[in-house]
Amino acid sequence: MPEVIDVLRLSRTGRFDPRGLEFTAIDFETSALAPGHIVELAAVRTTADGIVLGELSTVVNPGPGISPGPVHVHGITRGELDFAPTLPEAFAYLSDFLRDSVLVAHNLDFEARFLRRELDRYGIGLAGLPGLCTLTTAKDTLRLPNYRLATVARSLGLADFPAHTALGDARACAQVVTTLMSAHGLRLTDQPRFAMVPQFAKSRPLAPRRATLPARVPAWTAELPERIPAAAASSLEEAYLDLLGNALADRHISADEAAALTQLAAAAGLAGEDLRRVHTGFVEGMRTIAESDGILTAEEVADLKTVAAALDVPGLVAGLRPTKHAGGPTRVLVLGGEADADVFRAAVLSNGLQLAQRLTASVTHLVACPDVADSEPRLGRAAELGIPVLDVDTARTHLLPAPEQQSAPAAPPTPEIHTPRQPPAFTPATQQWAPPQPTMAFAPAVPPQTPPQPPAQAGARTHLARLGGLAITALGLILAFAAAVAGFGGSAFGTDLVLFLVGAGIALGGWYLGERWARVRSW
Repeated sequence: MPEVIDVLRLSRTGRFDPRGLEFTAIDFETSALAPGHIVELAAVRTTADGIVLGELSTVVNPGPGISPGPVHVHGITRGELDFAPTLPEAFAYLSDFLRDSVLVAHNLDFEARFLRRELDRYGIGLAGLPGLCTLTTAKDTLRLPNYRLATVARSLGLADFPAHTALGDARACAQVVTTLMSAHGLRLTDQPRFAMVPQFAKSRPLAPRRATLPARVPAWTAELPERIPAAAASSLEEAYLDLLGNALADRHISADEAAALTQLAAAAGLAGEDLRRVHTGFVEGMRTIAESDGILTAEEVADLKTVAAALDVPGLVAGLRPTKHAGGPTRVLVLGGEADADVFRAAVLSNGLQLAQRLTASVTHLVACPDVADSEPRLGRAAELGIPVLDVDTARTHLLPAPEQQSAPAAPPTPEIHTPRQPPAFTPATQQWAPPQPTMAFAPAVPPQTPPQPPAQAGARTHLARLGGLAITALGLILAFAAAVAGFGGSAFGTDLVLFLVGAGIALGGWYLGERWARVRSW
């Protein structure tokens, strides 16, 4: 059976310029991880440089009596689905968005499998759509602790979006792909070929969801999912981790939520040791982030134990106790819209620091990238709040560990004596590594000194210096005496006077130099 999606890739070395193409980002909310039904779909069509051309959003009736699935996750009730269009009725609108555009989704493989199943259920033929996965593209482009859609969007400086609404995710996905193409210069590795998209009459209006999900409760866990390190995972595990992350961002994962999520995972084929491995990695990641600042608050300990118990891995945090509070976490706001700003945001997240989106009193450092104008009002506001404003190079030095130090805490600075970093010295004779020797980076300026001489040697040199001066004095006196005798003998007066003065000068100079050299030699 032909695949729905012909997968394309974006790369810095791609040959095809995406400008001039249009992209449709899609997202589904589903009744299960797999198998299941689509209960909400959304699409956002945009140009390569981010101009939104159109949006659609609707809940979808999967059929009479079919459960909407995890209501606590997506917020869609069975009563809302009763008056919604079916998938073919909704597809009549979606087909207009898909025609002559590149399909985009985060975790494209997961979304494509759902779409394939639903289309087959209704006998709708669709194959060969050109498609891009923002999850795969982000992994190829950015170094992040994990690649949830919220994490990637945050690292690119994009605004918050309502998690687990199809339209919110589709908007975020559209912004991610257009930012990667415009700010990071990614290009298509292959030229897209557009497939035929079947058309259906629009017989029923769309039905956007009536209510939004409740706002997230402010808590330390709200930004935690974006910093939890995640190992390589299958598309199913990625989707499940996304559910866990969104549940955690709302405050913590309760026992009822965990039971429902575990049931979803088991129904999709993720159970037993595989599920325990995912839960273990998730809780260990939470604990690593909580302990990264050297402080464990009572709130953090309580939340860690609640989540670990709900996910049936309580032993991972057994015996954990709060530590004495010694200060707040490092919270960084990065200003800038170019690629270097996105790279620095990714580095902040990868090093376990908090990445702020707004300038508040909780921000500890503001980083201004080169494209930020001096008139940016948040720079002045940061100064009023006493928040340090750093350029990227300074921030990288002060906030991020050096590459060779990322697995160990940095040594405290020593302001008086600086030991410059030196390459390790290798001694061929012994074939052993020799550590570099510390050197002084500066030394006080002192006048050059003559090494002290033995007393006898110093006295001999003083005597010789005086003899040299006397010899020059004698030469000058002889010249002056000869000039005087010649003058009395009747030679030219002017010439005799000049020779006399020269001789007298030499005599005085010889005496002076003799004494001077004698003093120098006696030092």
